[in-house]
Amino acid sequence: MGSCQVDIAPFLAKPGETHNIEVTLRPRPGAESTEEDTAGLLSLSVTFHERNALEKRFWKHMISIFDADGNEVISPIELTAVLEGIGSALCDEDVKKLFELGDLNKDGQLDCDELVTLFQRADAQSLVDITRFPQKSMGKPVGDEAEALMWAALNLDPATTNSFVIRGFLTEAQASRGWVGRAMGWVNFGKYQIGEATGNILVHDRSTGVLIEEKIPPYIKLSLRALYQNQFGSSATKGGTVTKMLNHMTISQGKKYNDPKSKEEIPGFINYHGLLVEEMLEPMDSFQNFNEFFYRKLKPDARPIAEPDDDSIVVAAADSRLNAFPTISQATEIWIKGSNFTLANFLNDEALAGEFDGGALVIFRLAPQDYHRFHSPVSGTLTYQKMIDGDYFTVNPMAIRENINVYTRNKRCVNVIETEHFGNVVFVAIGATMVGSIIMTGGSPGHGVKKGDELGYFAFGGSTTIAIFKKDTITFDDDLVKNSAKGLETLSRVGMRIGVKNA
Repeated sequence: MGSCQVDIAPFLAKPGETHNIEVTLRPRPGAESTEEDTAGLLSLSVTFHERNALEKRFWKHMISIFDADGNEVISPIELTAVLEGIGSALCDEDVKKLFELGDLNKDGQLDCDELVTLFQRADAQSLVDITRFPQKSMGKPVGDEAEALMWAALNLDPATTNSFVIRGFLTEAQASRGWVGRAMGWVNFGKYQIGEATGNILVHDRSTGVLIEEKIPPYIKLSLRALYQNQFGSSATKGGTVTKMLNHMTISQGKKYNDPKSKEEIPGFINYHGLLVEEMLEPMDSFQNFNEFFYRKLKPDARPIAEPDDDSIVVAAADSRLNAFPTISQATEIWIKGSNFTLANFLNDEALAGEFDGGALVIFRLAPQDYHRFHSPVSGTLTYQKMIDGDYFTVNPMAIRENINVYTRNKRCVNVIETEHFGNVVFVAIGATMVGSIIMTGGSPGHGVKKGDELGYFAFGGSTTIAIFKKDTITFDDDLVKNSAKGLETLSRVGMRIGVKNA
């Protein structure tokens, strides 16, 4: 259209101040025109940032995004996530070296000033290449270090980005950083290999027979890897740092999603996960907050129960990713890797555990996008119920298959159902990250249940239920057993047949 000249000297004299100006565009050279002719007006917003201020802005953003426990400083675990976030995959030894270089006051954490000082050091810059920040996937070619830093700092403004992708999974401080989901899309979390504990989760959809990837926001994958699959994360988990972090996050998130304002999150959540609104029992406008939507009821015909009059048939207890193991020992060999997992520890009752020695076990893992009410897999009478207080580790396979005692440390409710065909059956509801509540609705001991009857629900987050059968009482369906033996979960729905009484 035209050209113009702008004097930048006034802007350089006032660092950090934004100037909104209009300049006149002159016609292109060679075009027929007079000195009075114009090609239009150009509106500009100009801000000059000094290098040090830009660096501080960048690292302040990174702290706000990866500060999982909300204390405005970075721990060694969080530094691992920060480094992966800017494209620097360092080994544990280099991360430790970097952290020690930056921790000037030796308090075991890095504040914004320490991060800025750290990455101005030549020895730190040799370990971290800011030009690897994922600009290319967001439409920006990679330039030199100064250009990359400027581009990243100016484009990490949470006020201008979509807030949904990550909202609800992390702390309130991170709620508006939806850009992370896009920025981290480039991260490679391992090959799609069945049975491997990578960030990519492949499941077999029982309804379609298709192998699919579970939809998880990319930052959640990064967080899990940072917390559970490196030296800092592992030692912090054992030492209690991660435990405190997850407990704090879960309690905070529970309060947030009971707030009436949280219902604004519902449409975005439905669209992101492709949920079927027509299955819901109550209309959308009936939910007073996000949690009410999260533990919504479904229409009676949305989940038909397999052979409802035959109590020798066992059904899925939840919409979930399912693993079925004919023996508990097989479950611990293939799937449950926590060193402290025994039935006695899990049930917190040695006598009850003794009844199920050598028994069979089925795991129903619920993801946040699932229908979060759970149902009885068998018919019988509730004879025992005990709530066990605990922590809120994730039930994601990456954690279950590491040496982390998720099932024996998380909050859970143990139930026993006395049945005609299987004797006593144990059913355990387990809370997880962001699940602050396990609500039992199926009655107290002495109450009769039919398979498919609702037993309870979880508030927001991922969670798990586990059913345990006595030795030689059940035969799980062959497809479930074969998938589980390969470390592959099977996507199932409430009411689907999963097994039958032994002949």
